[in-house]
Amino acid sequence: MFSTEDRGSITVEFALCTLVAAAIAGVLLLIVKGSAVLHALTELITRALSG
Repeated sequence: MFSTEDRGSITVEFALCTLVAAAIAGVLLLIVKGSAVLHALTELITRALSG
């Protein structure tokens, strides 16, 4: 399916995509853990569940 020359580059691309996804997840986790965001999400969920 892939030539021998492409195998290494595909592995590197996969590794970089995985690293970028982990970095984005880390940033989102830091944002969500912030008290203002956490408070806003809690209020939103509480309002949605109370009708």
